[in-house]
Amino acid sequence: VMGQVVEDRLLPGCGVATVEYAPQVEQDKVGWQAAETRYIHWEDFLTNVARTWQEVEWCGYRVFKTRKECYEIALRNSQDEEFAKDVFNEITLDHREEKKEDGAPRGQSDGPAKAVVWVIWDKTDKQVIQIAPGYPKAPLGIMPPPVKFDNFFPMPRPLQSTTSNDSTNPVPDFEQYVDQADEIDLMTQRIGVLSQALRLRGLYPADMDALKQLTEAGDADMIPYDQWQLIAERGGAEALVIWFPVEAIAKTMIACIEARDKAIDIMYQGTGISDIQRGDTDPNETKGAQQLKAQFGGIRIRESQKDTQRFIRDLLRLKAEVICEHFTLDVIKAM
Repeated sequence: VMGQVVEDRLLPGCGVATVEYAPQVEQDKVGWQAAETRYIHWEDFLTNVARTWQEVEWCGYRVFKTRKECYEIALRNSQDEEFAKDVFNEITLDHREEKKEDGAPRGQSDGPAKAVVWVIWDKTDKQVIQIAPGYPKAPLGIMPPPVKFDNFFPMPRPLQSTTSNDSTNPVPDFEQYVDQADEIDLMTQRIGVLSQALRLRGLYPADMDALKQLTEAGDADMIPYDQWQLIAERGGAEALVIWFPVEAIAKTMIACIEARDKAIDIMYQGTGISDIQRGDTDPNETKGAQQLKAQFGGIRIRESQKDTQRFIRDLLRLKAEVICEHFTLDVIKAM
């Protein structure tokens, strides 16, 4: 789970996970109990508009349920069989898992259809609301929180990239060096085009087929020619062949490579990835200079490391709250 959360932190800029109490109920008796960590995709997470996490009054995450699971949710929360049957018959299964295969366009899928359900944790009214857009008549369920967390929410403060003081919406790290990334892509494309044009080509008289054989010959090959005097009269082989000028292409290609290298350096400076961390060192530099670079790179990413540690610590705290509130002594002993 943490691997997925960290990837969301690095790419879109927001990683979310929640802790759920998952007991195994058999014949109306609770058997094994678990405090599970559930990964929440960044697109499946919503909150009210707020400046800080302390001002968040509600947060919700999207899950996908089958028709039977929606029926069970409605029956468990309302204890009304008629309402649950109406949910089962009327709910729209408006989601289908996308399966990206090699050569298949994105969006085509053959997975089972499910209903979109939003699980809203309302901190103001201390309740959990389950809403399905495919069933607009009423919420599937309104219930008290299954676990009384100290901060109410079943998730820690999201693992986010750069945020401002007036919004919890993160700015992805990529936005800080997107101009350099675009320039690197442009220079790479130009280098590819120029490298294709950088080929040895030339013109020769049509009656001098031996010159073409000379360019196609292997190492130390000798080609017999019976009109040697004719070549001498025309100024030799150098005067008979006109080569395509590749010097300008080569100079342009070198300039593009230098421009790309500068853009890469600027990008590394913006991200704080020093050359020591990338394994790129100058053998002429002193030990102190290399240690200074490594220390500088560590300072730039230290805050992100601390935030990741904070997120893991808060997840463990939520798990501990679930254990203390719900787990039986037998389960704790068996863990």
